Amino acid sequence: MMVNCSFGYENWMLYIVHYNALQGELTITADMEVLGNALFLDNVPDTWLKRAYPSMYGLASWYTDLLLRVRELESWISDFQLPPSVWLGGFFNPQSFLTAIMQQVGILVYILHASIR
Repeated sequence: MMVNCSFGYENWMLYIVHYNALQGELTITADMEVLGNALFLDNVPDTWLKRAYPSMYGLASWYTDLLLRVRELESWISDFQLPPSVWLGGFFNPQSFLTAIMQQVGILVYILHASIR
């Protein structure tokens, strides 16, 4: 799942920068310096944006929004049911969700039409 991949990469990068580079165990690379600068300036690092959804938020707001999106998806996974209303802006790709709904409705209409004949 994209969310798990994104969180794993972010955690790994933060671990490398904090525990190894800042404590002098590793030489700070250009990627680590770019990450550190982005964190200092409250910007979402470009490497994280490649694995996540596009956003204009700063890092703190982006991370809060990411946690809300993950919480929404986790609630769906635990219930295995589509809720009566959805937060379209919370999806990573809302067009895919709307396409899936149209396909499901199309299948139901086809089944109902076939059963009437």
